[in-house]
Amino acid sequence: MDTLVNNAGIGGAGPLEVVPEDEHRLIFETNYWGAIRTTQAVLPGMRERQRGTIVNVSSGAGQMAVPNQAPYCASKWALEGMSESLAYEVRPFGVRVILVEPGIVATQIFENSAATTHFDKRSPYVSLMRRSGWLYRAGLRAPGTPEAVATVILNAVHAVDPPLRHVVGDDAERLIEGHARTPTESFLEMAEIEDDEAYRERFRAIYDIDLS
Repeated sequence: MDTLVNNAGIGGAGPLEVVPEDEHRLIFETNYWGAIRTTQAVLPGMRERQRGTIVNVSSGAGQMAVPNQAPYCASKWALEGMSESLAYEVRPFGVRVILVEPGIVATQIFENSAATTHFDKRSPYVSLMRRSGWLYRAGLRAPGTPEAVATVILNAVHAVDPPLRHVVGDDAERLIEGHARTPTESFLEMAEIEDDEAYRERFRAIYDIDLS
């Protein structure tokens, strides 16, 4: 079976105002353009053979924009849009596209992103940065595993007619489901909540995730 898995990805954290352009571009170079290059390399052969599967590993952040990670989210949203468009284009040729959307997974991505993580206690965005950290700390209490993601990929590749999107992890499921049923303006209004406990309560009410 012809299969391409685009799994390479890098992260970073910080409010958009302070993220250097070269770091923003580097995230896109890996998370988006890397997948474009490998996909274009294998597609002619898959199309000619009338079979093949392209797996793009996105993120729960590919469906929900996470504050303090605009470049990362933008790269995953771009990957999602490309994948959905591509799935339509190649379907008549027997080629399938699969999106895998993990939540927080216990990998080296956090250590590898240390150089592109901008935390400054003097920043006017310090509250945003701190609360963003709560979400990842909550996810790391019971993180997903690379093996779980690999199993989802393997099962999807061997499925007869798999759906386009595959969410992996309880945290990703709760975030995506909560975000889908919450009006965008209600989500944005959370940024104006000054009291930390009130913020935690509102977050728990929407996403059923405890940030304490």
